[in-house]
Amino acid sequence: MREKNRPVLGLAINVISGKAYAEKTTLAIFAKEMGLGTLDTATRSINGQRFLIVVDDEGLLKERQIASAVRLGKKPSDNPTVALVGPLLVLSEDGSGLTDDEVMT
Repeated sequence: MREKNRPVLGLAINVISGKAYAEKTTLAIFAKEMGLGTLDTATRSINGQRFLIVVDDEGLLKERQIASAVRLGKKPSDNPTVALVGPLLVLSEDGSGLTDDEVMT
C-alpha cells in the first residue's frame, strides 16, 4: 500500500483492547488510532492466501509487548515464537483493500 492517505477496507486487530473489526481507513488514521509511530509491513499466508500485514515497527521496543501473531513450529512439540507484536491491519497482498468476502473469512 503506497498511498498512506487512500482509504481501504482492512481487518483491524487491536490486541490491546482485544477487538477485531473491519474498518475502512487510511494508514495514517490507523497509526494515529492505535498510537503507532513507525509502520512496517509483512506478507504472510493465512489459510493458503497471502495478505499484507501492517504492523508497529517499534512494537518490540515498547515496555508492554503484546503478541498479535505467533509462528508455529513444524512439529507439534515445537514451541511457538512471537512473529508480530501490537495492533495489526490486514490488507490484500498488493496493499489494496480487502473484499467483503475476505473480511468475513
